This record gives sequence, C-alpha cells and structure tokens, in this order.
Amino acid sequence: MSQRRITVAHHTFWDGFHIEDMERRFPMLSRKYTLVPDQERPQLVMVSVFPGNRFYAPPTRDIPTVFLTGEDVAPDMTACDFAISFSRTVTDPRHRRGPNGVQRFHAAGLSPRDLPIAHQKRGEPGARFCSVIHRNPATAAA
Repeated sequence: MSQRRITVAHHTFWDGFHIEDMERRFPMLSRKYTLVPDQERPQLVMVSVFPGNRFYAPPTRDIPTVFLTGEDVAPDMTACDFAISFSRTVTDPRHRRGPNGVQRFHAAGLSPRDLPIAHQKRGEPGARFCSVIHRNPATAAA
C-alpha cells in the first residue's frame, strides 16, 4: 500500500514544533500518510494556540484546518475543520479527544507495553501509592 503525500503548514504552534512531530505523536498517521512541511502551498493547515491563545484562520477557507492543543483550551469548532484536544466537553463529530500525555508518550517512541506496571505483579491493595499534583498557571492574552 502506497502512502499518500500531504503538504502541511503549521501556525501558532509552540517554539520548536515541526510537522514531523505529528508522525511521532500519532504513529498511525505514518501507516497511510507522509506529511511534508510546506508553509507556502499546503493541502492542510495545522493550528494551535501559541502565542497568546489565538486561533489562526488560513488566508483561504479552501484549505482544511486541524486544531491541535495540549493546553486547557477547548477548540472553537467554528474556526477549524477538525480538532484534537483533551476536552471531554466537545461533542462535535469533527473533534477527537487525544490527551497530551498519550501524544507525548508516542512522541518518545514508547508503547503501553513499556509501562513498568505492565511487567509487575500487583501487590496487596494499598501496598503502594503514588500521587503527582502539577499546576502551571497561565493567563490568556487580552
């Protein structure tokens, strides 16, 4: 089966983002598609919320847009054609929930089999406990 080549532009992403990152974050993409960076003549535009949590609209609506975020921002489905976020509240069929942790796990080249717990026998209930609380306060740009 040959792969379909898709030229992709990206806008308002974090510093250091590259289209090739998509194939690592979503390994199932590389089974059917080859994503080729092309900021000038894209067939698809990837958008996010950086800088300043602003949505980006391509110059022409003839180019489909995919919104992707790992931030606590629900996609505006009127501003994009498709979206991937970790929001549980978006019910639009063009939205897919993809938690950032899962994306980052794949980006690191890991699979669920690599989790230490998969190789360990469970102990007695309450024998071990781990909790992580993380907060990253941010304000939206005005």
